[in-house]
Amino acid sequence: MENNKNLINDPLLMIEIMKNISQGICLIRADNSIIIYTNKKFEEMFGYNSGEMVGKNVDIVNAPTDKTPEETKKVIVNVLNEKKEWHGEVENIKKDGTHFWCYATVSLFDYSDYGKVILAVHNDITDQKIIAKKSAENELMLKSIFDNALLGITLVSPTGKWLKVNKAICEMLGYSEDELLNMNFKDITHPSEVERDLGMLKKMLAGEMNEYRVDKIYINKDGQNIWVNIQTLLIRDNNNKPLYFVAVIDNINKRKKIEEEIKESEQRFKIIFNNNNTGCICLNSLSDGKFIDANDAFLNLIGYSRDEIIGKTAIDLNLWVIPEDRDDALKQMREKGKFTGIETQWHNKSKELIDVIVDTVVIDIGGKKNYLGLIVDITKRKKTEIEFNEKMIEMKKMNNLMVGRELQMIELKNEIDSLKKKLEDTKK
Repeated sequence: MENNKNLINDPLLMIEIMKNISQGICLIRADNSIIIYTNKKFEEMFGYNSGEMVGKNVDIVNAPTDKTPEETKKVIVNVLNEKKEWHGEVENIKKDGTHFWCYATVSLFDYSDYGKVILAVHNDITDQKIIAKKSAENELMLKSIFDNALLGITLVSPTGKWLKVNKAICEMLGYSEDELLNMNFKDITHPSEVERDLGMLKKMLAGEMNEYRVDKIYINKDGQNIWVNIQTLLIRDNNNKPLYFVAVIDNINKRKKIEEEIKESEQRFKIIFNNNNTGCICLNSLSDGKFIDANDAFLNLIGYSRDEIIGKTAIDLNLWVIPEDRDDALKQMREKGKFTGIETQWHNKSKELIDVIVDTVVIDIGGKKNYLGLIVDITKRKKTEIEFNEKMIEMKKMNNLMVGRELQMIELKNEIDSLKKKLEDTKK
């Protein structure tokens, strides 16, 4: 103990400690606020040379804020006079005018050479203040996002209880914030999906996965089913202990309805496509014209199997007999997006001629432009037309012959009548 006391009373040791301590230290006369000592750290902190601050008023270290430097000093001195010490954050100013923050511990004691002296110990906390400010700004920003997001956002405890909910999820489900905070996520999840969700959460808690996204059904306050897309993330502390789940929830009711309508439309199209006896061809864009599907009626018409035509074009299969008709069809497709009523001839697989009428229109399937071609087989009709025309010509010839014979009979009858009259005249 005696040795410790001797060390404490050793002025050289105290001077060495003051010089090398990591805090900035300053001694100020209480009667006139003049600085009488600064250690090296204090001078470096404020940007002054060695000994340059001694003899100056302590006001030089106080930054002008909503208070003047002198007013800041008076606030601290008033507390010192009453309590003998002051602790707190203070905005300081360097020699070059740069503002920075310190946490200061200030105390008042008697010193033999100067009477009452103020001891100020400063720690630069500027970095901490910047971090704290950014943290506060980030927290404010996150709060603003949470409160005003168009998507539902919730914080859920590891046990499934909702800890925090935003306005969007309340409006989505029709519950108030207080109502939801007194509920469990299972209370608004469709019964058929609870086990799946619990399984996902268990995997996240076990560290098998960090997040998951899924389409699911919520039940709102009115008992209506609502389709949502939910993305869930597990937040852990520095010791990897689960804190809470963050769930971002998007109402996809409209999207699901559209998907269902598209599905129904595609089913109707498929039924019509596969059961249409006139023949249907589905082609892709004008750039290649390759078949992507065909119904049985079309395959029977041209004599190919489905595998034989998929990925090939009408040119590859040599379907068009008259190239000019094909070129005209393509021209109409480019200019009008469709062509109608082109009567032409095709070859089937056996190279037999088929008379057809071709109608084609551009349709969108899965976001891709395709042709839908409707082909009517008129081969029998054409054959019948030819036979009809031939019979009409033959009938016309026969009719002409019959008319000629009738004229000859009339002339003969006239001649007979004339001779008969002459005979009668000769008898008189």
